[in-house]
This record gives sequence, structure tokens and C-alpha cells, in this order.
Amino acid sequence: MMQILHTSYEANKEAALEGLEHYYAEALEVAGETAPEFPTAYQEVNGQVSLEAHNSGSTVGRLLATYDDLTNSIRIDFLFVEKWQRGQNIGGLLIKHLEQDARSKSVQMMFVDTTLASAPDFYRKQGFEVIGQIENYPVLGDTYILMMKRL
Repeated sequence: MMQILHTSYEANKEAALEGLEHYYAEALEVAGETAPEFPTAYQEVNGQVSLEAHNSGSTVGRLLATYDDLTNSIRIDFLFVEKWQRGQNIGGLLIKHLEQDARSKSVQMMFVDTTLASAPDFYRKQGFEVIGQIENYPVLGDTYILMMKRL
């Protein structure tokens, strides 16, 4: 009888990645290609990045992001700049710092989701492009926007 069990996320992830690595190696060999190494350079960061911008002893901006070792990408989870500090490129500096860290770890893509009512123009200025959107989500009259940037 089939059982579905709750298990350790990290142990299960490690086993799944190992299985996928073998799967892709076999699939590519059948296609006559050499299997690339799975990205591992940034796994020691535990998948998460937390940055703060400080000005005159105060925290004025925060950026949280998550590395995805399966897709060799990083996703901005949250970016917040204090209202009284907006327009001074603090968000841009946080993103630039994140990009430098990601590039040093051979990450290829950066993703962020936003809404039409939020900050798509800001992200466009940072080099992101729209790759998908959903109208009337998350609320009626707004648009969910998924953006990416190649590093």
C-alpha cells in the first residue's frame, strides 16, 4: 500500500537533487550531449540572502532573496525601502549588491514578482523584463507581474 509521509525537507531535497542529476545525465547522454555539472557554488549560503541598507544609524531598506540550486537562479522575495528614503536609489543599490553576490556564485537568472500597483517601473530600471502577467490578481483591478533578469 502506498504511503505519503512527512519527512525532513533538507534530506528529501538532497535526495531529489541527486536523483534529478542522474536523470539529466542519462537523458543528455542519450541525446549525445555531455551532462553539465549541477551548480553547487552557492549551496553553502543555505539558499537565503538577507541584506539591509543603513543610513546614519537607521535601517532604511531591506532585501530578502532565495537561491534556487535546481534552476541556478535567485528570486527576490521582499524589497522594502522606508518611505522617507525612497527615490534615493537605495533599492537599486540593494539589488546591485545582490547581483554581484549572485554573479560571483555563477547564478544565471534573477526573478522578482510585483504588481502593477507596486513597482514594475522600478524593476525595469534595474534591467528586469516582464515574462508573464495575470490580470485582476491578486485583487480585482491589479495585475500580477513576473519579471526576470539575465545575469
